[in-house]
Amino acid sequence: MTFEIGLTIAILAIAVALFASGRFELDHIVLGVLVALYFGQLVNVEEMFRGFSNQAVITIASVYVISAGVARTGVAYAVGQQIGRLAGNSEGMLIALTMIGAGILSAFMNNIGAAAVMLPTIVAAARSMDVPVSRVLLPLSYGSLMGGRLTLVGTPANLLVNGVMTENGQESFGMFEFTPFGVAALGAGIVVMVTFRKWILPSHPAGAVVDQMLPQERTGHEPYRLRERLAAVLVPDGCELDGRTILDVGMGHNYGIWVQIVIRGEHRITSPDVHTAIVGGDRLIISAREEDLARFADDLGLEVDTERQPRSADFLADDMEVAEIAVMPRSANIGKTLPEIRFHDSYGVTVLGIWRDGRPHRTHLAEMALQQGDALLVQGQPPRFRELRDEGSDFTVVTEEKGVQFRKDRAGLAVAVLLLYVIGMAFGVAPVAVVALAGAGAMVSVGAITMVEARRAIDARSIILVGGMLAMAEAMKTSNAAGYLAQSIVDVAGGAGDAVVLAAVLLLSAAFAILINNHVCAVLMTPLALQAALAIGGSVDPRMFAMAVALGAGSGFVSPFSHPANILVMGPGNYRFGDYVRAGMPLLAVVLVVSFTMLLVVFR
Repeated sequence: MTFEIGLTIAILAIAVALFASGRFELDHIVLGVLVALYFGQLVNVEEMFRGFSNQAVITIASVYVISAGVARTGVAYAVGQQIGRLAGNSEGMLIALTMIGAGILSAFMNNIGAAAVMLPTIVAAARSMDVPVSRVLLPLSYGSLMGGRLTLVGTPANLLVNGVMTENGQESFGMFEFTPFGVAALGAGIVVMVTFRKWILPSHPAGAVVDQMLPQERTGHEPYRLRERLAAVLVPDGCELDGRTILDVGMGHNYGIWVQIVIRGEHRITSPDVHTAIVGGDRLIISAREEDLARFADDLGLEVDTERQPRSADFLADDMEVAEIAVMPRSANIGKTLPEIRFHDSYGVTVLGIWRDGRPHRTHLAEMALQQGDALLVQGQPPRFRELRDEGSDFTVVTEEKGVQFRKDRAGLAVAVLLLYVIGMAFGVAPVAVVALAGAGAMVSVGAITMVEARRAIDARSIILVGGMLAMAEAMKTSNAAGYLAQSIVDVAGGAGDAVVLAAVLLLSAAFAILINNHVCAVLMTPLALQAALAIGGSVDPRMFAMAVALGAGSGFVSPFSHPANILVMGPGNYRFGDYVRAGMPLLAVVLVVSFTMLLVVFR
């Protein structure tokens, strides 16, 4: 082992450990890797930044824009609605159609976008059938993951594997070369989910947060203990609170009080912000623990209104609705509190509660930093919910919106652009990145999406992650660390035959995808897989080993943190970590066996 190989492997090992720890942002780790590679003299300046101009990076960014165009015009939303109609009253049919719909959309959209846009319609369909949404949202996520196997552009991991492979002198995969593997995996996944749903899919009471937390009069369900924390207080003239704002008193930080409504005579302020002044005679509807309420009233000279308890009618003004939103997996707001992101000022809605770790939080909300998997119950005007949905990168609306607005007049044009994009990819009329970039530009040109929305649709952190890790792949190639590690794999498993080495590559890729990140897995494992194939020699096709990496990287079923789509459904589905293990392990086993079999059939 040379010094360069040892240093490259050391940087790789540290990066993998940091990825797996979950304590640092992925893009921050990648920036550190870039600096370490440069000062370790493993890459020069040109090689350091070459990854950001890689065709795979351009294609991934373009696919984000194309996906947003399909979503903004309501095409994907219509697919979700049609699934609800076709399912009838059959839970099994709803699960199967959900996975098929998510799979088809994910073949041409990014996975998280497909899952997010179908989420409200699938929740609505499940509720109308009285099926706990916890039984359909995992299949939604899994369907979107397996749909990524259907085409070359189905997931960034496919594009990254293809990009690294072509840079190593191999022939590019075709647009539909993934399709046999995707169809087989999706079909097997549907059989597993539908056949064994009684044993592997959870049936959490009433399913989603929205089923339980909304006021009883609006949903017909028991309220999710929201009333336990609700109280009404009267503000006497001349008390300590009279004439002061919510911020002045520090209701959130000092008392854990969350003001929901201010009732002033016949006027009702249903979305008070921290700058709202409280005056004598006001009646406040608040969320508070008993001990905090008593201290709050004593300190400020308030009267707890025990005669008239808060009612659902207090929340439901004519122009107000209540909805559930989920924190998007890559939201910039993760790790920040509601006051820090100026939630009310930014979005114009009031938070009634936060769902986390299988239970609701209704007080001390100002102190809670948002986390992946959180769901928020919010109140506001319907146009505000539409703005949240359209903004899209930080939150997604889980509940189906009344009068939801799309650019339906552009839907036909968006579908036409999508078809031309697919045809261009299939027939190779131009390099993959050029076709994708043209498709993204066309989506903007036909008015399916604005330029502002297009910029917002691109996940900058994913681009940094991918571009930076491609430099790591370059260092593994130039230092021969990839060859060294691949030869080690062949030395251990090669004696049993090339099929065993192939199985090892597939399993390692799946393990990396579960423990770290599927993008990182694709970039790091592809050089190893190609070198392993070359080390075996003979008639072994290196492209078969690269395909094994792509299939393994798309197998993040057993952890909520294996893929953003899994995180997206965590809060709305009221899932615990064990739910992913119970449903994901049998699915992973079946999908890997099917994938391995298909590799041997297709490439031999």
